Amino acid sequence: WIMPAVGLALAVAFHAVHNLGIALAAANALALLVAIMADWAGVVLLLIIVLLAWRQERRWIASELRSEVGRTLTPDEYAAAISYGRRLRLWFDTLGQGGLRAALRSSRHYHYLARLAFLKRRLGATRSDEPKATDLARAIEQVRTRLAEYGR
Repeated sequence: WIMPAVGLALAVAFHAVHNLGIALAAANALALLVAIMADWAGVVLLLIIVLLAWRQERRWIASELRSEVGRTLTPDEYAAAISYGRRLRLWFDTLGQGGLRAALRSSRHYHYLARLAFLKRRLGATRSDEPKATDLARAIEQVRTRLAEYGR
């Protein structure tokens, strides 16, 4: 509950500083600079939030897929699943060797690996006696089945 309130307060504050800077810009060029800086501070803050979320999701994927190595995926697939750069290089290699269809198939494969990781994370945060736990376990098995089909 706190973070959305903080986010809203920051958005209101940046917007107020921007509006004040624009209103005073006719009298003082420095005020225009303050307005522009307020705009860009919001953009930079948003990029920081995106990067932090991306890093957290990478940690979750690495943590949840570690136990799948040897069961659902190979060590090389695991390394690619936790590294955007490796997946991107793999995608271009696959595109060059197997064409667009093979590259898209590879993308779907890694999409299912990420889905598996997030389902496992949700299951780990759910009490085992909740009905949702059964649904999550079923969804995990469906994704594992789908991944096995891609392996063929």
